Amino acid sequence: MDLSIIGKNIKKIRLEQSLTQEDLAKSSTVPFTTITKLENGVIKNPSIEKLLKISGALKIPIDSLLKGVNNK
Repeated sequence: MDLSIIGKNIKKIRLEQSLTQEDLAKSSTVPFTTITKLENGVIKNPSIEKLLKISGALKIPIDSLLKGVNNK
């Protein structure tokens, strides 16, 4: 699995939902800086805990972040 795609998927889905990074950070309780670093590819292997929080805040299955499949 290409872990570098996770940040791109987060950004794509976040923008589809018209959310800012700050909105996502607040709703997921994942720090804003972590969201930014994920989307910019600085963090390529985030913890499962953070991914679960982000996918929950985006109301999507975690697979959508891992594989890029948006299963709303």
